[in-house]
Amino acid sequence: MYVCELTKRKYRGKKPKEIRGPDDVVAFVGPKLRKEHREHFLVLLLNARHEVMSKETVSVGSLNASIVHPREVFKPAVLASAASIVLVHYVTHHIMNVM
Repeated sequence: MYVCELTKRKYRGKKPKEIRGPDDVVAFVGPKLRKEHREHFLVLLLNARHEVMSKETVSVGSLNASIVHPREVFKPAVLASAASIVLVHYVTHHIMNVM
């Protein structure tokens, strides 16, 4: 009952976005990143149903570089008890790598 109530409050009637493949990732983060002029490295935290729990920005780089340490990638996932993660590396000129 407690978990059900927390879930209702968190999503407030909106169904969380499911990630089933790279196209879903691009649809989820693409519109927000396309206007950026610097590299971004993001981690999407997913629950066991492959629904997005959280989007964490790990690094915002310069024009052509983004420094990322593994500790920074996995820390949010461990703290949130994520079942899985999706790594997103957005490079300027609208190139997005989904790992």
